[in-house]
Amino acid sequence: MKILELNQYEDKFLNYCKQFYNSADRNREWFNPNLAYSVVNRYHLYPYWTFLVDDNEDLIAMSCIQTHFFPDSCARVLTRTYYHPNYRRHHLAYEKQKTPAMFMLEKQLEWIDKQNISNVFFSVEYLRRKSSIKKLSIKLNDIYFSDWRVLDDLYQTYPNDEDKNSWQSVCVRNGSSKLPLKSMPVNKWRDYYG
Repeated sequence: MKILELNQYEDKFLNYCKQFYNSADRNREWFNPNLAYSVVNRYHLYPYWTFLVDDNEDLIAMSCIQTHFFPDSCARVLTRTYYHPNYRRHHLAYEKQKTPAMFMLEKQLEWIDKQNISNVFFSVEYLRRKSSIKKLSIKLNDIYFSDWRVLDDLYQTYPNDEDKNSWQSVCVRNGSSKLPLKSMPVNKWRDYYG
């Protein structure tokens, strides 16, 4: 396995986008060329892409760093994380090993550290998935002796107050207690969005 960047993998990446859009995959709309916000129409907005590939350069997983919609000192890692369907988790033993996301995160953090970005986080869209990022933060802290922490509030990851999915659970690096983004307590979110 190895990590490739966009300039090394762009043509294959775009071919995979077509393939995933034409599949029955649950995330196929991410790759819909008719949607302005799809990966194929916005991938150049993301400053750094990581593609985990096998020895034949077939895709295992991909993700990127997001800086748009955020202050200059802020970046979201593991954005648009997508595992090729052949490499998705099939059993709980997967939780005990180093996952594809972790290989990509290592490279993304190397890039982030060169940019001098102080507010680093990853997020999950659905509140029910908050426990998943708590488990991942523990795993990251144990393996890398780092200080990732899941925050209590929800944070807005794109500017749309009317969209309940714009508010997400976040995990921050270096034990930060907040992010320079709009936030909302979970109980207030539940009251507002039902």
